Amino acid sequence: MPRDIYSFPHLFRVVEALPNPSMYLVDQFFAEGETFEKDEIEIQTKKGHKPIAPYVNELLPGKVVLRTGFTAQQYKPALLKPMRTITTIDLQVRQAGESLYNPDGPEVRGQKLLAKDIVELTGTINQRKAQMASSLMFTGKVTQIGEGVNQELDYDFDNMYTLSGTDLFSNDAADVLGLLGNMKRDVMEKSGRTPRKILTTFAVGKRIMSHPKVVDIAKINNNSVINVGNLNQEMLPDGVTYHGYLQQIDLHVYSLIASYTNEDGDEVDFIPVGTLAMLPDGKPFEFAYGANLIMGDNGAFQYVKAKITPQSWTTKEPAARYLQMMSRPFPIPADVNGWAVGKVM
Repeated sequence: MPRDIYSFPHLFRVVEALPNPSMYLVDQFFAEGETFEKDEIEIQTKKGHKPIAPYVNELLPGKVVLRTGFTAQQYKPALLKPMRTITTIDLQVRQAGESLYNPDGPEVRGQKLLAKDIVELTGTINQRKAQMASSLMFTGKVTQIGEGVNQELDYDFDNMYTLSGTDLFSNDAADVLGLLGNMKRDVMEKSGRTPRKILTTFAVGKRIMSHPKVVDIAKINNNSVINVGNLNQEMLPDGVTYHGYLQQIDLHVYSLIASYTNEDGDEVDFIPVGTLAMLPDGKPFEFAYGANLIMGDNGAFQYVKAKITPQSWTTKEPAARYLQMMSRPFPIPADVNGWAVGKVM
């Protein structure tokens, strides 16, 4: 009996086996969190607060340490549901790369279209994850707006710094190292975490390393303040530039040139113009996933505990096959005070 390539078990195995594309924001700063049993997820975060253990006499009971600074809440992420349609016309038209003299038959074309659509629809979900990652990282909140959906989760992030006047990095009089050092110390005092990296736009990264005050101090101190870095193409994904190391404040400067196409067809940069994020080592954020509700072959509704759930079905009028991907990802910070954002240019 021939295998049904459109069956749920087969599609599910294909999607699970797909390699994840390189997405710098998500890969470098977001861990893979829990996939929940239902469509709601539990968001657990903390904001500062570093309690110490109490001293207690060995003959006395322990003293309760309250979970202050820690919050947990239930949240239902908006559903991502990109879809493609394969019609009889698609199966009759020769596809790109197909031989003119030995064209594929409709069955082979259908298989190739299925494989292509799975990859491309999964790619749209990954792009949305990167957009949500950018929103959380640079605004401290995630907004989900679409058809029948309008919701926002604000993490009450307040490590936001907006420079003006002579403090702007575009001004030659700005104390770049002093301002960055103050931002770093604020994060350390509030969270106990030490920022090690700056992620910003190419223009800001270049300006930081070439700012007159930074260069002058480097010359006076015989390059003890700044070490210009070299880009290692084998280590960094496309669009990422390593600008150098600010030794005096122990910060590495990276920039990212990448964008996504929004619902209006406009290209939007993942990193806002003139903005930087100051981040600790490791992955200070994670993605959690809600389960996806589908109708099983027996007609009963059931939750699928998976990051992405594929579905396929046909209709007689119009004659078409549909392929749909479902996913409920949502980004969560480990510590709301664990990073900082600055509008510096």
